[in-house]
Amino acid sequence: MHHPSGDELLALSLGHLAETELARVSTHLFECPACCQRIDELATDDRLLRRLKDGRRDEEDPLVGQVQRRSAVRALRKSNESSSGGPDHDPAILPIPKEIGEYEILCEVGRGGMGVVYKVRHRGLQRLAALKMILAGEYASRAQGVRFRLEAELAARVQHPNIVQVFEIGTHEGRPFLAMEWVEGGSLADKLDGKPWTPTEAAKLIETLARAIHVSHSEGVVHRDLKPANILLTSGGTPKIADFGLAQPLVNCATLTQTGFLIGTPEYMSPEQASGNRVLVGPATDVYALGLLLYQLCTGQLPFHAANTIELLRAVTSNEPVRPRRLQPRLPHDLEAIILHCLEKEPHRRYSTALELAEDLSR
Repeated sequence: MHHPSGDELLALSLGHLAETELARVSTHLFECPACCQRIDELATDDRLLRRLKDGRRDEEDPLVGQVQRRSAVRALRKSNESSSGGPDHDPAILPIPKEIGEYEILCEVGRGGMGVVYKVRHRGLQRLAALKMILAGEYASRAQGVRFRLEAELAARVQHPNIVQVFEIGTHEGRPFLAMEWVEGGSLADKLDGKPWTPTEAAKLIETLARAIHVSHSEGVVHRDLKPANILLTSGGTPKIADFGLAQPLVNCATLTQTGFLIGTPEYMSPEQASGNRVLVGPATDVYALGLLLYQLCTGQLPFHAANTIELLRAVTSNEPVRPRRLQPRLPHDLEAIILHCLEKEPHRRYSTALELAEDLSR
């Protein structure tokens, strides 16, 4: 029997195994208890989830995402150590190239643990674009490559005026890249200052996003990381959903992932994400995130607060949110009811589709 590699099992557990491999690996898991156990063993590598379950509160331990945020740098360091013979040689961050294929690099606009994003101009079309590449370049792990390719394929699958358009998926000197629509107006996060929006403004924005996310779900893609930083705005204020780096394909209305890993941004996680129970992650997870955004727009704050990430995740999974009208008494009763319906702890108790949410907001 041909067993999947450790990288393939890890990519599956993280929700980033390419669709071309999903059927083969998932079929194998039904027939191989040993590989199922290997996935469980991989799950123990999520230190934050272990702390959450064990009830430990050591704030000096690394918190959510540290391993993922530094994975590219560590990959570079490991490679350089093996060639230089010691750990004291610090890896150099890949320099900004002058060009990538037909794109002229204008500047770097951001980078995370895995990817770097450049503002570029297509020479032939004289069109601005955002170009994303794997930060670790040739030292990227196979799992990173699978994850990046899946992001590109899922983002390209969804076509909607309120979702950032994908122009091209390609490679440059062996490094995959994703060229996307350039959105010049910053993000929703830049617009939030702690002051509540009017109910009409808040409802209109979330209705627009909910209709776009419904199209994404219809194409079999769950975003899983909706937050203000991933809502870009044009100069005219049109919102566009970006960053499908944590997106997950749906098969038979369920994500093909295993439990045991925390995926997402803690402040905007759903209860099923915060508990690591990603068997329950699906369209209702994005509905929950839209409810969080609506709560934040209407009240000027998020429903859950804590001194550290561990306590925050406990609050998300266990506590009920403060009713929005306690914070903003003039908020319409119907809008409060919509928000709380989105924020139900159990996914099946929320709106069954993002379109239902959008239609309630329209009414």
